[in-house]
Amino acid sequence: MKQIGIITDSHCGISPDKARELGIMVLPMPFYFGEECFYEEVSITREEFFQRLNAGEAVSTSQPSPEAVMELWREGLKEYESIVYIPMSSGLSGSCHTAMMLSFQKNPLFSSFAKFMKNTAWVQ
Repeated sequence: MKQIGIITDSHCGISPDKARELGIMVLPMPFYFGEECFYEEVSITREEFFQRLNAGEAVSTSQPSPEAVMELWREGLKEYESIVYIPMSSGLSGSCHTAMMLSFQKNPLFSSFAKFMKNTAWVQ
């Protein structure tokens, strides 16, 4: 088992190819064009996103579900002893707050993560 894995979200700007090359796991972030939900680099490419944006379509952002975050953490912990999760800035998205909330839940899978988080200063 590898020692430390890195998980971030798709707002980090790293391409899927580069993430795979570096061994970084990426959580796709949801967003909407109208009522239709998309996930970055899963259901729409960056090129398609910018084409629609340049065509004047309104876009709104969202955050991943707590279940999606925890599932990716579980996947990471199958391959790594520990994970470092680097979400989008708390000043720009609620996903950082969601991750903090999840890390403090009483879950044996994340107990070492929660202990670490209690002794870590969050950069906001």
